[in-house]
Amino acid sequence: MNKVLTKVTAVSLVVVLAGSLAACTNTAAPNNTSRTQNYRVNQYQANPTVPRYNDGAYVNRTPQPPSNTAQLNTTERAAADRMARTAMKVPGVAHATAVVNGKDAVIGLDTTSAAAQDKRAIEHKVANAVKKAEPGYNVHVTTDAQLHQRIRTLNTQVQTGHPVRTLANDVGVIIKDIGRAVTAPFR
Repeated sequence: MNKVLTKVTAVSLVVVLAGSLAACTNTAAPNNTSRTQNYRVNQYQANPTVPRYNDGAYVNRTPQPPSNTAQLNTTERAAADRMARTAMKVPGVAHATAVVNGKDAVIGLDTTSAAAQDKRAIEHKVANAVKKAEPGYNVHVTTDAQLHQRIRTLNTQVQTGHPVRTLANDVGVIIKDIGRAVTAPFR
């Protein structure tokens, strides 16, 4: 009985392996030469006769204002403009850019050459002036040129109506980077 069971097990194992290997031959799928599938994002479109950009947007569509929740409303834009004007009034500030998302505000500053040595003091003066003019916001100020450029880019995208889907995340990253820039000398 034991020999019969061993032979049956061995024969069934050979049959299973032979069947699974048969599916791996070239004759199993003659049209599929690369043996891979192409998975593309936005591979299918509703109207295939209309050309599209790489992101799946139609070429000849009319511009629509963004409808996502990351779009800044007019109150936040107005608050950002008022914050930038308030920052410009502080002595030593040559240019200011602000972006507001919810209760978080990030302000980037360019300082005059005369005030370049005392950037931290100017940051504190601007933060205090903005907090006094616009209470209720968590104000984060930087004089770092790279961070200010990132804030300018976000501001331009928001002002032109470009949908900023990741605005909350971008503002959060800038706030963390401002904190890192402040603590970097002490690490």
